Amino acid sequence: MNSFPTMNRWIMIRVAHKNHSTVVLLSSLIISTGILVYTFSKRTIKKSSRLSSVVFSGLNGWGYDILVDDSVFIHQESIPAIGNRKGFPEKEQAEKAARLVLKKLENNEGLPTLSRFELEEICPSLKQHGQ
Repeated sequence: MNSFPTMNRWIMIRVAHKNHSTVVLLSSLIISTGILVYTFSKRTIKKSSRLSSVVFSGLNGWGYDILVDDSVFIHQESIPAIGNRKGFPEKEQAEKAARLVLKKLENNEGLPTLSRFELEEICPSLKQHGQ
């Protein structure tokens, strides 16, 4: 009969440990995201800075660099927001993506991210293949 209280205590300890692990994981994720956003927001671009882009061919397709005063600010080897490590199939698509990022930076639109919709407009094959 004494085994039930011990068993219940053991189960409660396991549940508490699982809940603790979840809280630690979520807290770490929130803190990491905050640090990332803070760090990127500190990388502001002065109005007098010169923005440009360079397109390059990589092992998995085309990518681009965004330069601020001739220093690499963003290095993009693969199509962003897609989840695979493939570059743009065509040079012109990488150029269009780089121009859109430059436009967002010039307009001071915050993080110069490209949405799935914007990428499908640039690279219609993403829409067709559901990548």
